[in-house]
Amino acid sequence: MGRYELLFITKAGLNRDVIKSVVKNLVDVIYDRGGAVRKINTLGEQALPFRIQRHQQKATEGRYMLIEFLLESSRVAEFDKLIHLETDILRHGVMRRINATDYDPKQKPGPAPAVEDTSSGLAERIFDELNLPERVDDQN
Repeated sequence: MGRYELLFITKAGLNRDVIKSVVKNLVDVIYDRGGAVRKINTLGEQALPFRIQRHQQKATEGRYMLIEFLLESSRVAEFDKLIHLETDILRHGVMRRINATDYDPKQKPGPAPAVEDTSSGLAERIFDELNLPERVDDQN
């Protein structure tokens, strides 16, 4: 299994339950394909560098989120295609993660590190630790 990062931007102004649902759907897709989630981070809500049109809507602000996960490389393209179906995600990118300390061009890649908890309950616990603010101005 390879280590990957999914950076995605959701619509701005979504309430906590909608964001939680988006993240849970992505995590469930990772687990359904035999992967594991290592970390989920929210990077905050901010203005986009340019206007994005997606699913017949235009956006100038968004919430940036990052999910670190393990997944077989043969399943990443399929996972990437499924993300396009999520209507609350404006943009996304899946990147293979290589730490400077992990990289040795002469060494062949070995097995991925073991993950203690691969249940989707992990996503719930991690998400609750994010402390996202409750939004009352839902702009669906």
